[in-house]
Amino acid sequence: MNCQPPPEPELLVAHPMPLLANGLAAVLGPAAAVVGERDAAALLVRPAPAVLVTDLPLATAVLTQARPQPGRSFQPWRCVVVSTQASSWAVHQAMQQGVLAMVQASCSVVELQRAVTAARAGQHFLCAASAALLAEGAVDEPLTRRETEVLQLLCLGLDNKSIALRLTMALGTVKTHVKAILEKLDVSSRTQAVAAAHRRGLVRHGEAGGCALPDVAPPAWRGASPVAAAPRVSGRAEGGQLVRAFGT
Repeated sequence: MNCQPPPEPELLVAHPMPLLANGLAAVLGPAAAVVGERDAAALLVRPAPAVLVTDLPLATAVLTQARPQPGRSFQPWRCVVVSTQASSWAVHQAMQQGVLAMVQASCSVVELQRAVTAARAGQHFLCAASAALLAEGAVDEPLTRRETEVLQLLCLGLDNKSIALRLTMALGTVKTHVKAILEKLDVSSRTQAVAAAHRRGLVRHGEAGGCALPDVAPPAWRGASPVAAAPRVSGRAEGGQLVRAFGT
């Protein structure tokens, strides 16, 4: 009797939302299988599949922890992120962490299938919505680090006097920074600046309902501190495919 174990599935779906995970597997067909592992360590015990379809936190953990093992051939993990977080920050972080393809949970079935096909071939892909989010996060003139700090406190609801006390700067300097922020974000009020900051991924919601700066280095176009620039978008959204995505 042949007691060989069944072959590993080509596509693994590991998503924290069970209904979404099973729906993804159904759309992707018999080559896809939903796995119960919810942490990177458990997933990495398996051989790397052709493609892992997952969410951003798990994809980031897998790509960070995957390492060559002595005496074993190393197969890189190719990840497709299905995101429910519609922000420029999330798209940028995914690409910065080495995710090959990213789609929104609201994307079409065709875009999901194209994302998996691209990732299987080691190519980048963004659905049309993700490409638009990434492009929206760019500003014509980057915010300075001080302006970014002021914007963060604006999102927390602080007035100019409170910001001045928090950052130990003159009130007039705070007003100058606020004026520059409004101009760079092309808005006319503090409320609009807060909305634009969230929409573009310049800040994100914190655990207590406030806002915090992203916990990864902001992209160079936002006036971040001297860090290596993230891959830049050198193409255009064309039917969901980002042409020549993230060229250097």
